[in-house]
Amino acid sequence: MFRTLADLRDRAWKDIESARVLLDSDPDRAAYLAGYVLELMLKGRYADLKAWTDYPERQEIKRRGAQEILDHDLDKLVALAKAEGLRTGAMLDTDWDRIRNWDVAQRYTPVGTLQRTDVEAQLNEIEKAYHQIVDYMVLDKLVELESALTDRFGLFNFFGFVQNVRTTGWELWYAMWARPGGPKLLTEEVEAELARVLEDDLKASIARVQAFHPDAPVVRAFNQMAAMAGAILHGRLLLKECGVGGFGRLPNAYVITNGRWAPQLLEDAWAQTTG
Repeated sequence: MFRTLADLRDRAWKDIESARVLLDSDPDRAAYLAGYVLELMLKGRYADLKAWTDYPERQEIKRRGAQEILDHDLDKLVALAKAEGLRTGAMLDTDWDRIRNWDVAQRYTPVGTLQRTDVEAQLNEIEKAYHQIVDYMVLDKLVELESALTDRFGLFNFFGFVQNVRTTGWELWYAMWARPGGPKLLTEEVEAELARVLEDDLKASIARVQAFHPDAPVVRAFNQMAAMAGAILHGRLLLKECGVGGFGRLPNAYVITNGRWAPQLLEDAWAQTTG
């Protein structure tokens, strides 16, 4: 059906655009199409979690033992896709009740059943859900990436997927004590891993990679806030609208790893390499 999951995401985005075109002339059809956007994206996330590189035809899905994903019920699909954050608002403040007001039988809706304003509001929420699921897919790969880098270079003091406060984009932030005999910064290695684990459309979600000193105020503030939930290692802690005394409001972020791991030896190594 889709040779790659990037093809699936592209189809879903085109359906959002088509639904917007239909809003004025046929809001009923626009609502039906919009619901399929979310169904596609949830099935794409499920496929990604299964480490599929494609989304195959029905018979192949059954052969892979994944017939549960053939369901059209959005509540069931959001659980299968491990996207429960959509129900609680997630990072992007999605309205799940408005989003889920859809089922496959809407293809039989008589013309004039739905109002344009209601459909537009639902489509706006579905578009947010589209972006949220893309963010989840990126986050899954970043956890994999951070774990691989940790195996090579040791623990990060901070590794997170951080929302740019001036735009709607995202950045990858990291902080790490320099290792004796190792690189001062790992930006080239991080970017190489991004190219390896992310398809181009997902990589475009990350505007830039930023390195910070482990004692930078923003890193200390993130570590202070994240520590309230305990040390995070290869995880995905959502921090949203959080403030830290003495620093102020933090950017919204998913924290993958945080903590002050460095012994004095590594602090000395940092001083020598930056010296």
